[in-house]
Amino acid sequence: MDPPPLASVAWQALTDYVHSGGGLGIFLGRHARRDEFNEPAPQQLLPAKLRWQSRDASYLRLSATNHPALAELAELADAVPWPEFPVFKFWELEEPASNVYVLVPLANAQPAILERQVGAGRAITMTTPVSDPAHGDPWNLLPTGPDPWPFLALADGLMEYLAGAGDAKLNYTAGQTVLLRLAPEEQVASYVLQMPGTGTHAQRGSAVRQSLTPGQRDLTISSTELLGNYRVRAGGRDGRLDRGFSVNAPEEFSQLARADFAAIQDALGKDRVRLARTRGEIELGVGLGRVGRELFPALIVAVALVLAAEQLLANRFYRTAA
Repeated sequence: MDPPPLASVAWQALTDYVHSGGGLGIFLGRHARRDEFNEPAPQQLLPAKLRWQSRDASYLRLSATNHPALAELAELADAVPWPEFPVFKFWELEEPASNVYVLVPLANAQPAILERQVGAGRAITMTTPVSDPAHGDPWNLLPTGPDPWPFLALADGLMEYLAGAGDAKLNYTAGQTVLLRLAPEEQVASYVLQMPGTGTHAQRGSAVRQSLTPGQRDLTISSTELLGNYRVRAGGRDGRLDRGFSVNAPEEFSQLARADFAAIQDALGKDRVRLARTRGEIELGVGLGRVGRELFPALIVAVALVLAAEQLLANRFYRTAA
């Protein structure tokens, strides 16, 4: 975030990190110095040598939104009011290296966001900072303009891309085999698999230790019957390996499409299900299921009939003489 000149050993540490598969974002601003940033150490990561600070005011113009880092803005590319978030100053660059790709240009055709592949990793450089406040001669109004939701979407996409969120599959369904690819610094001889949650299941919440064969670069986990979040750890307090993934129920378990009544009858049995089309039918069905049918009215009618019959018979056979 608007870095000042760094020592060569710091640049080399960043280069080693990116080269081994990491992601690095560099946002050039007022603290950058052309001569120091054009030295060999930082040029291993930067997309090109710095030429000068340009005051040719412009704004971002997203011309190609098929890049993973710009996925969130792909559907809204024509609706984003980029001129409302002007860029007043930026670093103009010399000719970029051959392995550099311009992700986002400015409206004046100068590059604004560039990506450079470094070994197994990636470095993204933005030629204007994103840490300036709205006052005090800011280089741009990207994060401080009116309702800066485009910047939030852009920053979110860039950070997810640098973190490798789209490279690793972290969601699986129950029963699927999980494959976790290990970076060079994550190579371990054994690891502990923490099962999800707590409960009565024999494995739920337990930790299982597994060993790896020498030279194995991937973790294959087949014990994924339990739903929830799993954690893979190794290296003790140093945390050399600390990864996680989630296991979910199959998609068909959450289907909310209306089921055919005939299919429900076949599944549950015709004598165990009835179809209610109105609220009254539901209330009646629930009432019958809970308390049954009330027999009091029918019983009263039966008693009245018995009394009437008894009265009729008594008058017939026990009539007094005149």
